[in-house]
Amino acid sequence: MNNTPRKPPYPIILINNVMNPDYREKVIRKVFTSRGALSPETNHQVDEVVRKFVTVPNFRPGHAHKAPTGVKVKGTTQSFERSHEVCSTFLQAWVEASPGLQDAVKKYTSTDLELAEAINVNWQSGFPDYWAVSDMVASSNAFHEQFPEYAEQDDDVCLMFCLELGRLPVPDDVIELFQLPKDETFMEDHAEQPVNQNTERSESQISPVWDNLILPWENLPAESLEWDHVDDFIAMLHELSTQKLNERNAGLLHLREAIEELIQEAKNFLEFFQATNVADWNVDHIDPLSAEALAASIKKLRILFDEYKALDQRSVSSLAERRERRSLMERTEEEIQVMYLEINNAFQQSAIRLFRI
Repeated sequence: MNNTPRKPPYPIILINNVMNPDYREKVIRKVFTSRGALSPETNHQVDEVVRKFVTVPNFRPGHAHKAPTGVKVKGTTQSFERSHEVCSTFLQAWVEASPGLQDAVKKYTSTDLELAEAINVNWQSGFPDYWAVSDMVASSNAFHEQFPEYAEQDDDVCLMFCLELGRLPVPDDVIELFQLPKDETFMEDHAEQPVNQNTERSESQISPVWDNLILPWENLPAESLEWDHVDDFIAMLHELSTQKLNERNAGLLHLREAIEELIQEAKNFLEFFQATNVADWNVDHIDPLSAEALAASIKKLRILFDEYKALDQRSVSSLAERRERRSLMERTEEEIQVMYLEINNAFQQSAIRLFRI
């Protein structure tokens, strides 16, 4: 762990970058199924963020909190990845629903001078510190030696450590972004700025398109019958929004399919060209608007592998033909290496940008 000056809080939602999707859903499900163990205030906070930020099929906007647990878990998981309020609220509730593990982690950290100084920090508005995933895993392994009863809850232990210590877990391959001097990193662009109390709505994060559309509604008299049907209008708008978002995300689906096909059909060639990290390409890091182009590049890479295979299997009957085949194979090898590096760089840069929020 470095000793650089404390940086501005790191957004809570960044923890999603190191959370397995199945485990993320497990955390959310535990909150929903632990209502009896949570305080009335916490239950109310959970219901409020679900009502405000979660959408569930066949439930009107603002009524998602009334849906059965099995139905609303998926929608909540999606909001957990995008919304600071949802992520923070559910993590706080998860800690409250795990008192035994929380006490064990506190007891363990109290015996470590460095960790003891960080315990009970306020992380709800953002992680005040960070640590490498390898350091987190090392602490978890040491914890298991003292508390073997949690041996089957490794993910839970890691998450509790991060929350109790207020440390964002950062993959080791991008940790250098957090270790550079502040004037060489993205941090200075995100230093706290004074809030302008006179900021108008049009200067907010609301799209100008919606901002302009809301103006006529402001002039609509309170006694107008249109206000009686506004929930129906919101439901229609939400349905349209879902349709458009599905269209936008179609490229991500094609990208996933392209990666799966590449792994299945060119496994031997990927190993031959030492392109062994294709399975680690995370589609969740990719901008939906660039997904189609990236999928096309992956398909082109697969075609190049097919062409290379055909050249490798082409029979020759003379030295001239052998040299021609060798020349074509070398040219294809170069194209494959260039194409792979471009694609791999696209995934790496997308992963790094997530830590520049």
